[in-house]
Amino acid sequence: MVNGLLYGEMEDLLYFDLEKQQSLRVGTCPTNIFAICATKDDVLFGGEGHDQVYSLKDKRSSPMEDILTGGRIFTECDIFGDNPEIDEVSSIITHNDAVLNAGHNLVMDGQEIFSRSYLQSQNILSIESLMYSENKLYGLVKNYAHTFSIREIKNNKFDTTVLHYNFPATKPIKIAQAQIVPYGEIKMLGGNVPFSVLSTVHSSYLDVNGQKIEGTEVNGEISRVTVLKQNGKDVEVAYSGHLREIIKATIDLETKTAKVMNLVPDCREFVLALEPVRSETLHKKLIDMGTTLPLRISFAEFVSNCGNN
Repeated sequence: MVNGLLYGEMEDLLYFDLEKQQSLRVGTCPTNIFAICATKDDVLFGGEGHDQVYSLKDKRSSPMEDILTGGRIFTECDIFGDNPEIDEVSSIITHNDAVLNAGHNLVMDGQEIFSRSYLQSQNILSIESLMYSENKLYGLVKNYAHTFSIREIKNNKFDTTVLHYNFPATKPIKIAQAQIVPYGEIKMLGGNVPFSVLSTVHSSYLDVNGQKIEGTEVNGEISRVTVLKQNGKDVEVAYSGHLREIIKATIDLETKTAKVMNLVPDCREFVLALEPVRSETLHKKLIDMGTTLPLRISFAEFVSNCGNN
């Protein structure tokens, strides 16, 4: 059961209470938030210009101790740049009590597994998101040619390419995410994998295994997607990006169609991190520590008000 949704609205860490339909501010970050991971009783997050992961502890509403090692801080960087010298945390996950974070490298519990130079040797610019399925680790990688691939990570190196997104890159895709869903299969040379992959790599709509999901189109750019719940071929997700809102979609994986609705309206310019909260302990903690956001008007209302003045 999903109690709420954590999201990074620029540098603010916010929590949307699904029952009360209300957003609360629970933390801030020195930079724009790209990645969030919810554990049973804590929140890990990181983002642009840092190779640090922060932990939300006690009731403090600011970035806390750096739980992982490293951390050169870049004071000048381009949020959407493809400069491999700029550190970032684009994905954080936990598995078997280990914390993994990725961006221009791969780190497990503070120990670097992949270096930036290794990614460069594989013609990979960055690891956009990490995923586990049946104790196997996969990564959505952005290649230097501005294409994307799903690669298995095995024995501390990239192994099989599970899926390569073959589409013409009319513009560089800035930030992307993929999520494994245990339904269907992806056909590969040498054997199939027993899952499907939802992704944002096309940026103007969601896809499953590279095929467009009708009904998810936006006038903007989709960067992040997260699975809220699944019942066989029916998957409920939230997605966001440069949209000024967070959208909920109920997707039929067979027909590749979706019904969508607004989940969180009137966001600031961009939301580049999403994470559902399923732990009741963490849900209560976030409600207790959260502060109510000031009243906001929608962008449409703002434009209308300007026209009336």
